[in-house]
Amino acid sequence: MADRRKGILSGVAAVAIGVIAVTCALVVSLVVPQSVHGSATLPGQYAALAGEPGDDPSVEPLPGPPGRKWEVTADSVFGSGSQVGDSAPVLYLIPFDANDRMIVAAGLPGLGDPAAVIALDPASGKPLWPGASEFRANGCALSRDDKLACVQTTDDDEKATAVAFLDPGSGKVTGTASAEFGNGRIDRAGDGFLVTTAVYQKDDEGRTTKTETLTRFDSAGGKRWSQTLPVDYSHAAVSEAGNVVVAGDDRTGVRAMSLPTGEILYDSADDPATKPKDETTSSGVAATGTGFAVSVTDYPRRTLRLFNSYGVQTAELKDVAVADIWPVATETDLIAVEGEDKSDNDIVGAVSSGQKKLLWSADAYHGHDIELLGGRYVAMQRLADPQGYEWTFFDATTGEPGPPILMSIYQRFDAFDGNRLIFEGDARRDEPGPPAFTAYDPKTGRPVWRLKETRSADEVNVRIVGPYLFVLDAREGPNPVAKMSRFA
Repeated sequence: MADRRKGILSGVAAVAIGVIAVTCALVVSLVVPQSVHGSATLPGQYAALAGEPGDDPSVEPLPGPPGRKWEVTADSVFGSGSQVGDSAPVLYLIPFDANDRMIVAAGLPGLGDPAAVIALDPASGKPLWPGASEFRANGCALSRDDKLACVQTTDDDEKATAVAFLDPGSGKVTGTASAEFGNGRIDRAGDGFLVTTAVYQKDDEGRTTKTETLTRFDSAGGKRWSQTLPVDYSHAAVSEAGNVVVAGDDRTGVRAMSLPTGEILYDSADDPATKPKDETTSSGVAATGTGFAVSVTDYPRRTLRLFNSYGVQTAELKDVAVADIWPVATETDLIAVEGEDKSDNDIVGAVSSGQKKLLWSADAYHGHDIELLGGRYVAMQRLADPQGYEWTFFDATTGEPGPPILMSIYQRFDAFDGNRLIFEGDARRDEPGPPAFTAYDPKTGRPVWRLKETRSADEVNVRIVGPYLFVLDAREGPNPVAKMSRFA
């Protein structure tokens, strides 16, 4: 992760999602009663809306080399001198979140500082509010029903993470709340928000541990539930269609929770089928549009169990497992899997949680890093010389493979525009400027376009937020003006 976030603006990007390393006292609180696994009831008003993207990255169609659609400066957004209130001048103008109705832009006076936020028109870049919001934020999110909330984190272990709910039409604060102590981030979670806070602590052996707390708010600002995860469970992922939150990792253990209620639907620690962890045993979890899937691998044997949104097991498949080591989520019913065939040969494939079966499988000899991309393709890598990967993209529903694509070890998937897979990264680690963006046609294996900035990564960055591609200029270098450009 650090390799693809180089430079000052890259550090700012991390601030935008609230990744601020602090050490706080361990706080444990469970405010939602736990009931027997599998008994959750989902109220009708929380039914997921169809056709909305959750964790499947999607951007507007980019069929050719993107060019500048509009450009704004800190002065044009926040006023002459771009100094908001009593804060220092804005050094970085970046997007915190975006949808088809607005871009939530932030003006940061410095790294790690809470930022002034304002909404911009995606078509023109013009401000939609009369001025910046009075709430200073380290991150913001737009909910599925177009509501806006922001968080302000602190390194003071006596204070909780502050949450503010803003009128998306004016930027006025309509309500406030708090989450747990620790550095935090806010993400869209259906018609509401999920705030994740983390505290770090030394154990008796001197090892640094992390404890995360998940807090769900509805879009009106009401706190629905809070759940403190077991030590070192992390990487929470949400499927809005499935109404499920999953967390954990392949070694520590995994958990699935109801998005509406926070009820624990599955925890590997309470599963009698899960053996004590050793070097040959691991777990996997994926949230899908129909619920979630849990796999247990006792190498070389694997088992994948499918559950609905209420935590009720609906199927069990042998010899396949969730391919990702971290929890993943999709709005479709597809799961990228790895496993063995009847001859114990390695395979890659896709399982449909709706049809409750393995749709297809293909040879995965020397394959690794198998994942579902954009909800449409299953990707697999193989090592290739010199210091690169050979990627193969399989149609997730049919298994039809595209031609192998050679990429460097520094490239990683970032977004999908409906036809092209967009990767971030360069051929070499030391290429000047921030990492390039390259769009590939998965059916032909050809690069369609490449966008590369060669200025210092301290002066400029390129990133995708929401459905849009942005180029961000810092108040650095020979022309010290903080700028944000939307490319389309």
